[in-house]
Amino acid sequence: MQVIRDGVALGYDVTGPDDGAPVVFANALGTTRAIWDQVAALLPAGLRIIRYDMRGHGASDAPDGPYSMGQLVSDAEAVCDAAGVRDALFIGLSVGGMVAQGLAVKRPDLIRALVLSNTAAKIGNPKLWQDRIDTVRAKGLTALSDAVLQRWFARGFYGTLAMQPWRALKRPPMLSNHFLDSYESEAAAAIQRIVAAFDATVGTPLDADGNALPRPRVREIHSDREGKLMSNFFQEFRAGASLHHTVSPPHDHDLNPIAERIIGLISENAATIRSSSGAPATLWPHIVGYAVDWHNSLPSSTGTSTASELISPHQRLTNRLPSVMDLATFGCMAVVLKPPTHQHKPSLSDRGWTGKFLGRSRHSKGSYDVLISGTGG
Repeated sequence: MQVIRDGVALGYDVTGPDDGAPVVFANALGTTRAIWDQVAALLPAGLRIIRYDMRGHGASDAPDGPYSMGQLVSDAEAVCDAAGVRDALFIGLSVGGMVAQGLAVKRPDLIRALVLSNTAAKIGNPKLWQDRIDTVRAKGLTALSDAVLQRWFARGFYGTLAMQPWRALKRPPMLSNHFLDSYESEAAAAIQRIVAAFDATVGTPLDADGNALPRPRVREIHSDREGKLMSNFFQEFRAGASLHHTVSPPHDHDLNPIAERIIGLISENAATIRSSSGAPATLWPHIVGYAVDWHNSLPSSTGTSTASELISPHQRLTNRLPSVMDLATFGCMAVVLKPPTHQHKPSLSDRGWTGKFLGRSRHSKGSYDVLISGTGG
């Protein structure tokens, strides 16, 4: 659902009965409403739960900045009015808690009680925020993500497989470059990673006599949004890598039929996989990665203009057959062999951990991720 305030579309969702006691959630800086998924699942039935994305985040619009606290408070007010909220319990995390305080002063009719988590009336000082802005402008969001997550989570939890979905939440797909003045360099860094992954993955083709031909390389990058997300950092990288950059008008799907078709296919497959497996939303990054690997392992012409339907995209790129493990069912039972120091030799059942198969690992080449309850792994 969306509500429009001063020309800005704000994405929100409402779950629960219309006559349920309203509970409104406001997220932290650099996250989306998905941060509340696991919390909402633990709440008792009968509540009316409202979650929304602040401007510049998630499914909400990202207009030119800067954004004021007054605007953020008025955005929350618009969401509450659109959802018909009165006498709500308003839960705000970090900057969401600052919004909650402002809304309680401006519209006491909307608020019955507040939960203010990890917040204050004032957070930090101008120098602290300017230093962070400068870091993000120069190095992208990833330069701050690890430091933030280390403050959020205990040492024993940080770095485990269970934490990876939270890392993804700290890198929202639609964070406004005007909110943190950051996404431009993040886009360039992402393209650098994609080019590096291509170079590390592509195989060496052979001619009819078995002689090696030049390895393919990335020569052109095409984007929409009129290059709006491409910073000077990206232009320097593009020139140094001898990449040609072409641009199409924003939101013109007709000029990107191949990319749009494959993105749509993977999105539909991922949604189906999540529904059939019953996986929580926090595993969405793993589900999308699995859907990509599944697509790449099956013979298909989808995603390329002249591709043969007799071989898979994986084989076309690497000149190697895909692994049968890429076709294992997401969420199926998998056994991970324990290190020798954890094995009890007389018993077969104690030689491995049983968990749920999540697909190819994004962090360890040639490995697969398995979610094992109770081990932190």
